[in-house]
Amino acid sequence: MPVVLLDGAFHTPVVQPRLVVPPELMRGPFRRADAHRLGVSAKTLRGPQFRRVLRGVYVPATAPDTVQLRYDAARLVLPSGSVASHRTAAELWQLPLPRGTGLHFTVPTVGRRSEAGVTSHTTRLGDDVQLLHGRALTSPQRTFADLAASRQPLGLVDLVILGDAAVRRRLFAPAELRAYVATMTGRGCRHARRAAALVRERVDSPMETRLRLLIVLAGLPEPEVNLRVFFADGSGWLATPDLLYPALRIAIEYDGEHHRTDRNQWRDDKLRGRLLRDDGWEVLECTADDVFQRPALTLQWLLDRLLARGAAELPPSAGDGWREHWGRQPV
Repeated sequence: MPVVLLDGAFHTPVVQPRLVVPPELMRGPFRRADAHRLGVSAKTLRGPQFRRVLRGVYVPATAPDTVQLRYDAARLVLPSGSVASHRTAAELWQLPLPRGTGLHFTVPTVGRRSEAGVTSHTTRLGDDVQLLHGRALTSPQRTFADLAASRQPLGLVDLVILGDAAVRRRLFAPAELRAYVATMTGRGCRHARRAAALVRERVDSPMETRLRLLIVLAGLPEPEVNLRVFFADGSGWLATPDLLYPALRIAIEYDGEHHRTDRNQWRDDKLRGRLLRDDGWEVLECTADDVFQRPALTLQWLLDRLLARGAAELPPSAGDGWREHWGRQPV
């Protein structure tokens, strides 16, 4: 439509046609050279229709930022034979990690090159490479070992959290992990073995791992994890507490935020706690504050109950071994 300007003249605005993105560039990450070959200029790549993932590698702006996308982007610029490892492998295996950034790949020694945003490792992998949805990455056991032995290793608690989650997802069994790290030598081998020795089956969440490790690192008896318990009169299943001492009839439950906000969950929790107490169980209900803000009080409560229930060979007080591994609550 013509527009009348202040000088009284009629002008027709020029509408710049929107670039039709070549379909080849909509399938995933692509290199700058590929875009130029298809007629897409460097100026257009800097515009709103695209975003840069790595130096010289772009994706459509609407593409979600996932570890799979970043893996595919890195493979365009890394040497042939490069394999996702360390943190990136853990993310691809969908294992829990503390917050961090950057891509990690183990690359062939020959042809190694540095790429901005990618940390390269050159350790030999042997048979420790697997394919997951067509992407090459280190095996779950090797990923655990690498994260224990890296220059900035995962802490003990975070490493056990990762191991517990891997067992829950049936990526390996605790015995398989212990056998694997037993063959490690050099940096991180003791750290990996200590963490692997603490990995357990049936763990439902990272916070269950944290709560169990708080108890164990304080020198108190290790509780069982998610065992089914039954009414004392044998009438049927009663509950499956997060942590428990079956012989002493002490149950420890971790209540996450959803236990408070989900009304049905809250009702179930209250009913289960009442049934356990009516059947002679002592129940400790813990929240994140009990684990992070007042762990010493939580340990003292548990020690008092263990003493009251006649637990044998208890220390006079909870130890301080947990303190060096404890920090602020993760975001």
